[in-house]
Amino acid sequence: MKLYLRSVSIIILISLLIVGCRGKKEPTPTPIPSPTQAVSEAKEVPPPPATPTPQPAPPMPTPEPTQPPPTPTPVEEEETTADVTASMAALEALGAYRAHLNSEWAEIRPDKTVTGTMSVLEERVVADQAYRMVMQVSSSEEAGGPPLERIVIGKDQWMRFDDEWIYMSSDETMSPLLAEMMSPESFLGGLEGARLVKKGEVINGIKTRHYVIERKDLPATQILPFMAAEEGGEAQQRVDIESFKADIWVAEEGGYLVKLEITEALTRTAEGSEPVRIEGTMTYEVYDVGADIKIEPPPGFSGGEGTSEGMPSMGGMGQAGIAFPGFEGGLPKPEGATVMMAMEDMQILSAPQPLEDVKAFYTQAFSQAGWQADAENSWEMENIVALSFVKEGVRVMVTLTWEPEQKQTQIMIATER
Repeated sequence: MKLYLRSVSIIILISLLIVGCRGKKEPTPTPIPSPTQAVSEAKEVPPPPATPTPQPAPPMPTPEPTQPPPTPTPVEEEETTADVTASMAALEALGAYRAHLNSEWAEIRPDKTVTGTMSVLEERVVADQAYRMVMQVSSSEEAGGPPLERIVIGKDQWMRFDDEWIYMSSDETMSPLLAEMMSPESFLGGLEGARLVKKGEVINGIKTRHYVIERKDLPATQILPFMAAEEGGEAQQRVDIESFKADIWVAEEGGYLVKLEITEALTRTAEGSEPVRIEGTMTYEVYDVGADIKIEPPPGFSGGEGTSEGMPSMGGMGQAGIAFPGFEGGLPKPEGATVMMAMEDMQILSAPQPLEDVKAFYTQAFSQAGWQADAENSWEMENIVALSFVKEGVRVMVTLTWEPEQKQTQIMIATER
């Protein structure tokens, strides 16, 4: 709305008094007029003009009522730090996934530099308590040999060295490699202070939040495993961490670890030796989240070797074990026996039966399978029995040991070719 302002100026003119004079004559005495005469002869002065009446100002527009400013919506406080250990634990909810770990390091010694690499493939099926790992390690001083492979299903695990698989049972479910490395007792478990630097980064098709840890005041125990102290222990070596940085990508949905990238540099000084500088990096990435992953026992193993579950009956002779020369369907084992370790030419079991019962069990089992008892190489002593059997040029030694405290018989079956 426009406002019009009117300026009113009043100018007052001062009246000029003009007195007229006559021409000059011979000076004659001027009579003094009387007061009345003087007043009558004086010229009339007009009165001053009247002061104009001020005009009222035009009405001002009525201001429109103003709306109060909107109340800001409270913003939820965002999480600006990350718990590395918790993000690892969150992987348990994924169902299935694959992961790859790659490490590189360099030892800069006074006389030379030694480099090394480690590559690990992991597969996990949480519902089956199944886990598979393939590890390859090499260095500039030693060429990498065949990869080490490990398969875990429940409480059964198999490890492959070169071309041979070894079975080992465990009372506890095995954990993935990185889960063990990231446990509270490990090098990263106690790290704190991961700060949020970016949201919405996409890693392996997963939207993540990117956190960073960058510190120098770490204890010597919180270093990458391949950079740990050499033989001689921490007491004989001083470790000075020069730098440590960890980039952590955590899934926005689910809060699980998607990627971890670590760079570290330190100096390790052994007593009486020159300092050795070590630089290392480690990258861990999770992918194939929710994929259909199958993890099965190695060839020749049926699974459940550590228990009697899933084992076929051997006609009153217990259950069949893993493949073994001369035994179709697998080497038998006493009812309820647990396989502690198994490889191609050897098995170690634990049976709840007394020593004499286990001796009778294997004497019958080998006889029915066509093996000949070798009395010359068999022997007995207190709580120990050694049985020898021969078939087609192959000798099998069955050594039984009674353990009274555990009330069980330990069984070792080995093949001599």
